[in-house]
Amino acid sequence: MKLEKILVVMLIGIFLMPACIPGEQGLATVPMVASPVATSTEIAATVTATTPPTRTAEPSPTHTVVSDTPTPVSSPTSPPPTSSIPADWQIYNNRQHGFELSYPPGSALVEDEPDHARIDLPFRANTTLQEKYLMIDVNPLQADGTCSSPFASGYAPEAVQREEVSINDHNFLRESGSEGAAGSTYEWVAYSSVRAQECASLTFILHSTNAANYDVPPPEFDSLAEKEVFEQIVSTFHWLE
Repeated sequence: MKLEKILVVMLIGIFLMPACIPGEQGLATVPMVASPVATSTEIAATVTATTPPTRTAEPSPTHTVVSDTPTPVSSPTSPPPTSSIPADWQIYNNRQHGFELSYPPGSALVEDEPDHARIDLPFRANTTLQEKYLMIDVNPLQADGTCSSPFASGYAPEAVQREEVSINDHNFLRESGSEGAAGSTYEWVAYSSVRAQECASLTFILHSTNAANYDVPPPEFDSLAEKEVFEQIVSTFHWLE
């Protein structure tokens, strides 16, 4: 009877004994827990969370390269294209010194010598402007080789503005200044071109009066508007072959 009880107790112990695994200090009990199975939604969420976001490359800035190299200026060796000269303009031709230019209608050639000419130019009336004309002069080069307008002589160097310009592939020394006398003002600008030992100068002059000289002052003339024709005339200048 005792033997039967002992056997029953041993059997009950075997069935109730937890699973064991060997450890360093003996047997350690490990609970048998079922591993959860991840769903497809959880897997997708895990992949999304761990995948680094894709970076979009930023566009590179566009740079415009500006050349500092100056454009070379051509020598005045060819006549201007005839298409640039209005059909109704008149022609001044200096056969002795070999050059010509054109000037607008309404002008008058009032002086015509081989070394000097004057052309009165049209202008807006009923303003303070009294005269608008072109002086054409041909002189030998100065002793220092300078080609300058005779109108610039007698001025202090700082009173005259000078610069080299190229108009219609012709090189000119551009000079400008002004002076007042007896209630009048003479504003002038000159363009001088050289060939061999000859200097041809085109000097444009605006002669105006002081509005205070009048009982009923006229409107001031528009200097910029009156000067527009100057470079148009200069652009028609060319040395003849």
